[in-house]
Amino acid sequence: METFPAGEDAPVLLKTPSVFKPFERLIQNFSYPKYGEINPTVPFALSFLVLFGVMFGDVGHGLVLVAVGYFLKQKYRDAGEIFILSGLSSAFFGFLYGSFFGFHDLIPHLLFSPIKNINSILIMSLVIGVIMLSLSFLLNIISLFRRKKIKALIAGEGGLL
Repeated sequence: METFPAGEDAPVLLKTPSVFKPFERLIQNFSYPKYGEINPTVPFALSFLVLFGVMFGDVGHGLVLVAVGYFLKQKYRDAGEIFILSGLSSAFFGFLYGSFFGFHDLIPHLLFSPIKNINSILIMSLVIGVIMLSLSFLLNIISLFRRKKIKALIAGEGGLL
């Protein structure tokens, strides 16, 4: 039996946790990772959910999204699951912000109120952005190392230099 080494055009099987499968199908619409690259689904899904919660943190609106996602799931499973997860993220950050349907005095905030602490929300957004960009560069470096692309690893776009 004759075998051939796997190249960059080899088929890829993504092993994604079931909760993030709708995001995997969303990523496949853009591009499929090459053989030896890291599956981007989990980092993409987590960053999407964190950023959605930070931007849309409200308990009431989050629960509405969960309800819409539940009904949407009957006909459009992936979209419904994304709505549910986004709504849960929004509700979680809503508790941190103390926001319920735009009112900031109905429930106590667990972290801070973004309306009263604009500097805190800006600093938190910058920190999250720096962390996400750093993780993206790290994942790219790991992917280049695993694919043995040494030139790109050292001096390529997104490489060590």
